Amino acid sequence: MSEFEEAWHIRFNEEETGLIAVIFGAWLMQKSDLHEKQVLLLTDDNPSY
Repeated sequence: MSEFEEAWHIRFNEEETGLIAVIFGAWLMQKSDLHEKQVLLLTDDNPSY
């Protein structure tokens, strides 16, 4: 998260970070394309990993 904050020159407080984590978790738990989402997260959309 810190890399994102630095890249966009923003800071999230603890409550905002928690909300982001909950929304992100809900997105991951959606039934469709779960495997593809996990691969994207692990490789950062870079197939050379």
